[in-house]
Amino acid sequence: MDENENVSGSSADENDMDSATTEPKELAAMASSSASPQTNNARSPRRHLSNGETAPKSLYTSTQESHASKVPETIVRDGPTCGPNPPPYFDQNRRSNALNENPANNNVNVETIGANATHREIRIENSTIGNLSADTHTYNITYKERDRITNTYNITSPETITLQLPQSSENVNINATDEACAKLQDELRSIAEGESGKLNLPVDLDTSIKFVKLEITTSLNDDYDNLDHAGHYNRREDLLQMFDSQGNVLLDEVFDEALKRAREDAAKNSNNKEAENVLIKHGNIVGVVGQAGIGKTTLTKLLTTRILEKRILPDTKYLFYILFRNVDFTEKSALLDFLVTSNKISNWIHDEKKEEKIMQKLNQEDRHIVMILDGLDEASENMSSGRAKPTTLQKKCKPEQFLKNILSGHFFPNAKKFITSRPRQMYNLHKDHRPHFILNVLGLSQDAQKELCRQICRENSDEVLDYLEKHPDLSAYCYVPVNCILTMFCINKSLKEEQTASLRSVTGIMVFALDRYMRSEHIRGDLENIKKLISLAWNGILDQKIMFTDKDLKKAGIDEATVSNFLETKLDSDCKLKIFEGDKRNYFSHLVWQEFFSAVNLILYMSYQKFQKHVSKFGESRFEVIIKLVYGLCNLEIQKKLETILSANVLQFKSKISLLQKFALDKIPKAITDSKTTEKFLRVCEWIKEADLDDLTEAVTSVPATEIQLKGTIYPTDVTCFHYFIRKSTRNFTLDVGPRINFVGDSCKRFFIEMNETLENENLQLKTIRVEGRDETTDEEIDAICKCLQNVQELTLWSCKVSGEQVKSISEAIGKQEQPLHKLNLSDNKDIRDEGAEHLSHCLDNVETLHIDDCGITNKGLQHLAASVAELDVQMEEIRLPGNNINDPNDIGAQYLSKCIHKIKKLNIQKCGITASGIKLILDALIDKDHHVGTFLIQNKFFPANISIIFFTFA
Repeated sequence: MDENENVSGSSADENDMDSATTEPKELAAMASSSASPQTNNARSPRRHLSNGETAPKSLYTSTQESHASKVPETIVRDGPTCGPNPPPYFDQNRRSNALNENPANNNVNVETIGANATHREIRIENSTIGNLSADTHTYNITYKERDRITNTYNITSPETITLQLPQSSENVNINATDEACAKLQDELRSIAEGESGKLNLPVDLDTSIKFVKLEITTSLNDDYDNLDHAGHYNRREDLLQMFDSQGNVLLDEVFDEALKRAREDAAKNSNNKEAENVLIKHGNIVGVVGQAGIGKTTLTKLLTTRILEKRILPDTKYLFYILFRNVDFTEKSALLDFLVTSNKISNWIHDEKKEEKIMQKLNQEDRHIVMILDGLDEASENMSSGRAKPTTLQKKCKPEQFLKNILSGHFFPNAKKFITSRPRQMYNLHKDHRPHFILNVLGLSQDAQKELCRQICRENSDEVLDYLEKHPDLSAYCYVPVNCILTMFCINKSLKEEQTASLRSVTGIMVFALDRYMRSEHIRGDLENIKKLISLAWNGILDQKIMFTDKDLKKAGIDEATVSNFLETKLDSDCKLKIFEGDKRNYFSHLVWQEFFSAVNLILYMSYQKFQKHVSKFGESRFEVIIKLVYGLCNLEIQKKLETILSANVLQFKSKISLLQKFALDKIPKAITDSKTTEKFLRVCEWIKEADLDDLTEAVTSVPATEIQLKGTIYPTDVTCFHYFIRKSTRNFTLDVGPRINFVGDSCKRFFIEMNETLENENLQLKTIRVEGRDETTDEEIDAICKCLQNVQELTLWSCKVSGEQVKSISEAIGKQEQPLHKLNLSDNKDIRDEGAEHLSHCLDNVETLHIDDCGITNKGLQHLAASVAELDVQMEEIRLPGNNINDPNDIGAQYLSKCIHKIKKLNIQKCGITASGIKLILDALIDKDHHVGTFLIQNKFFPANISIIFFTFA
C-alpha cells in the first residue's frame, strides 16, 4: 500500500473502521502514536488468526502507522471529552481495571466492553476507552489499565489505540436474531401488502375497484335476542342500524377510542395495579362485528393499508394478518411457528434455538406489533369454550390457546389487536379475552353506494341508479356491499341486453346471476355438481355452518375437482363471478349464495313431506332471507327460468304454494295496532310482493283487519311492499300513520309518493298522519305529504325540523281541502318563526285545532294569527302557544290575543312570558264577550308558586 494513501481525509484505516459497522472484519489490531516521524512511517503487516488460535493473549501484534493527521484530538461519547493529556482528576492509583467513575462499571475492562458492544472496534486514548458503535459509552481509564492493555496486546505505549476484538458467540447470535427479525418483518409486510390489495368481490371485474367508505359506529345493537341468529343477512335490526345511524368513528381513530374506553374503565378501579392491567389489556384491542357481507374484511384491508402507509401506528414493525379460516386448529406448534404458518410465510426455515431468540425479541418489542385477526366466525374451532390455559412462548399448543392468550393480553400485552366477527361468535367469547371496545359495521352510505355504482357501471351508472330509484325493494339492501355490487352488476348487464323484466325482486337478481353463471364457458351447465352445491348449502343452514370441512363436502358428494370448478368462473370478457371458494377451508363466497341455494333446494328439489316439516322453522330470524327467496321462487316467470337453468321441474308446486299461503295467513296479525304487529304485517307484505303470484296474493290480502295503524320502523323496502299489498286487495282499509312511527332513509318521501297513487284506488282512507322526531324534513317529503291531505283528519309533524317556507306548502294544501282539518300540530319546530305563522294565518278557516308550541313565534307572527282568527265565522276548538316569545313590556301580544279571544274555545299560553297587565287585558276581553263559552289556561310567574295552571270558564 502506498503511504500517500493515508494522507487524505478518508484513510484506508478509517474506511476499515467504517466497514466494521456493516460486516465482520479481520481479527487484527492497529496502533498509532505521536512518536517521531521515523517511527510513524514504519509499517508492519496485519497478522490474521490462524485456525485454533485463541484470544486475547496472543490475539494481536503491534502495528504502527503514521496517520496522525486522521486521529481526532478528542473523542466525544456519552462520557467526558478527553484529549491527548490526562484530565486533572485522573488518578494513577486507581485499580487497573477501573474504567469509569461509576462504581457499577468498576469491574469492567476493555474485553468486557468489547464483549457487550454491538460492533467490535474499541478506541483508546490516554484516559478514555469507548466502543465506536453508535450507542457507545466512553469510559475513563488509569495509566495502569492502559499499560495492561498495551502489554497484553503487545502495543508500544500508544496514546491512541484502535482495537478490533473478536465477536463473542453471544453477539453472533444477537446479530443473527436481528437479521431473522428483519427478514420476518419483510415477509409480513409483503404478505400484508398482498392481502390488503385483494377485494373479495362477488363479481370480479377487470377494472380495479377502489375502496369506498364504510360506516362504523360505537353504538352497538344490544337487542340480539338470539345470538345464534345474529348477523345473518338483511335482518330488520341491521337495516335500522344502517338507515337510522351514521358512523361516529373514523378508522384512523379506533385504537385511540379503545384506549379512551379503557381509561374510563380503569378509572373505576381503586386498585392501581388492576387499573394498569385494564388499561394495557383493553386499551390495545378493538373488536368489530356486523352481519355477513357487511364489509368487516374490507375494513381490515383498509386498516392494513393505512398501517403500511404509516398513516396510523407508524411505529409498527411486525404486521400479522391472520385469517381464521386459514388456521389449522388441530395442529400443535410453538407460537412463532403458528404465527408464521397462519401468515402463509412459505420459505421460513424452522430453527428452535433461533426462534426462541426471535420470540424473546418480539415479546420485548410487542408495542411495535399489530395483529389483524379476521373472521372469528369462520374459525373451524369453537373459540367460546372457556378461558385461555396458561402456556409459554415456546411450549407447543393448539392455535386456540395461542389466540386466547393473545386476545387476553397474556402474550404481547402491548401489541395492537384488531379482531372481526359476526356478533354471535364475538359475544360468546369468554369475558377474559373478549374486547371491551367493540365497533359495529353499518355498511355503505347512499353516497358510497353511488360511488361504487360509478366504478362498476361506468358510463351506465346514471341509468342503473335511476332503475334502483324506481325499485326501492332492490335498492333498500344495497347498504350491504356484497348485495350492492351484485345488484348493480346484474342491472347493468340486463339494461344493456334489454332483459330487465325479471329484475323486479331480490330473487330475480339472484336467478339472473345464476343463469349467467351456468351459461359460462367454464361451467357449461354442470348440473350434477351444481345440485351437490345446492345440497351442501342447505345442510350448512340446518347445521348453522358457513365453513365446510372435507367431511361435509364428502357428505354432499363433492370432490376436490368439483370445488375447483366453482372457485371462479368467467362470465364474459370483463367479469368473473364467484360462488364458492376453497383452499384449506371451503365456503360460499358470500352468505347470500348459501341462502339462495337453500331456497332453491326447498322449492325445486325437496319433497312436499320434507318441505312441510321445515316450514315451522321459517319463523326463525336466520331463515328471514331464505323464506323471502322461497316466496320469490314461486313467481311463475322466475320459476320457469329456474327450471330451464337447472333442467328440473318444481316438485309438487301447488301443494307447496298452499302450504306457503297458509303460513302467510297465520303470520298476519288479527289487529295491526303497534310496532310489533306492524312488523309482522310488513313481513308478510314483503313475501307477497316477492312472489307476485295472483292466487297467493288474492288469498292473503283478503284477511287482515280493515283498520291499520302503522307504527314502529318503516324501511324503504316496506313502502313498496305495503302499497303493493293494499292495491292488490279487494277490501277497504282505513289507515292511521303513526304516532311513534320512524321513517328511515328516504322511506318517508317514498311512502307518501306511493300513497298518493294508492289513494286513487279508493279502497284506502287515510285518516291521520302523525310523524314525530325527525332530524330533517326535506321539501320533497313535505310536498309528498301535502298531496295526500285531501281527506285527512289530523296532520302532526312534531319536532320534524319544519321550516317557515315549508309551512307555506302545508297551508296551501290545507286551504284546498273540502273538509276542515280537525287538528294541525306543528309544535317544536323552532324554524317556523314569524314567517311560518304568517303562512298559517291563511288556512285557519280550514283548521279546527292548532298546536304551535315552541315554534319561535314572536309578537309579529302572533299579529297575523290573531287577525286571521278574529275574522273567522266559527270558533276554533283550541290554539296552543306555549314556549313562544310573545313577552313584551307594552303588552302588544296580549292586545292581539284580546281581540280574537272570543273566537277561541280553548287557549293555552303557558310559558309565553305575558305580563300581569297583559293577562288582565285578555281577561277583560273575555268578560266583555257575554256569548263566549271557553277555557283559558295560564301558567305565569304572577300567580302563586304553588299554582301552575289556572282554569277560567265563562258561560
